Amino acid sequence: MKHNILWGIILLVASLSFTAKAQKAVQGQFSVKGVLLDSLSNEGEPYSTIRISLKNNPAKPVKLAVTGADGRFDERLAVPGTYLIHFTSVGKSPVQKEFSISANRRNVDLGKILIAEATEMLKGVEVVAQKPLVKAEIDKVTYSIEDDPD
Repeated sequence: MKHNILWGIILLVASLSFTAKAQKAVQGQFSVKGVLLDSLSNEGEPYSTIRISLKNNPAKPVKLAVTGADGRFDERLAVPGTYLIHFTSVGKSPVQKEFSISANRRNVDLGKILIAEATEMLKGVEVVAQKPLVKAEIDKVTYSIEDDPD
């Protein structure tokens, strides 16, 4: 009787471990890849931020990453669905693309994605200067009481 219970426990543990391995193998079998390029120079945009979220919940990212030094990215996703991929980089306008992955389409290649310069026209520029309170010269130090606001 004790041997039967022991063998039952061993079989139960073994089957649970195989089930866990099978579930891990199914997860992460979906991927999206491509290359982010500067629209002017056509060179890879290095270290841009990538945010991947489900289309029905764009505020909550399911994956955060950065592009490589050459602008390439290859990210793994756990479940099929319709996703939004959002690229941001300093001095560039954000870019967003939609893609879908499914059991029939496990690997998505977005190809070349162009990111443009962010341009803003300023209304004006104001330069503000203030005379230093303490002026150090070779032979003396001068303190300006008139310019001291305190």
